[in-house]
Amino acid sequence: MTVSLNTPPTNTRWIMGQMNLPQNYGIGHFEIKRADSAGRSIAVSKRLRQVLEALVIGPLYCASAVRLSHYVDVLRDDHGVNIETIWFSDNKGPIKTRYGVYVLRDEVRFIGNPNGEAA
Repeated sequence: MTVSLNTPPTNTRWIMGQMNLPQNYGIGHFEIKRADSAGRSIAVSKRLRQVLEALVIGPLYCASAVRLSHYVDVLRDDHGVNIETIWFSDNKGPIKTRYGVYVLRDEVRFIGNPNGEAA
């Protein structure tokens, strides 16, 4: 595990409630493309879709009131999405702390909803 002394990207967002996530819940098809392989598609819905779409927008702080870690783990383990956790050290004060930021490393593109259904 690497811990960075730098600061997270300026577009890193806190997800403090479901209202901070994209509001698409239905099944969505996404193309996932790694730099070293061909693209493939996955279908996700509900909170998985919201978290994936949020990661497409930009990095997310790991600490969250909506349990992002569970959904990030499912996207990583069950769907093979490359999401990196970057750890940062905050040495400003008497107690050393560290915190993580989730960063999407794959190229992800929304393909559409099945049968033209609404999001």
